[in-house]
Amino acid sequence: MDVTGGEGETRAVLFEGEVKLIKEPRDFLREKFYWIYKRYLGEEGVLAKDPQEWIEDSQNLLVCLTPQKVFTWKW
Repeated sequence: MDVTGGEGETRAVLFEGEVKLIKEPRDFLREKFYWIYKRYLGEEGVLAKDPQEWIEDSQNLLVCLTPQKVFTWKW
């Protein structure tokens, strides 16, 4: 993740750690995917055809990261 601040500097963070790939239960995943897409696409955007297909895609999964190392920097 990186973010450009108001003063033109860029900040970044990198996480390293153990990862779990969550593939089920599908109802749980559907709920989480909907929440994520609604957050970034908005109430109307999440209802569009593409996001609805992504929510139902059986290959879609959640990545659960337990950070063991965190690196931050700015430039």
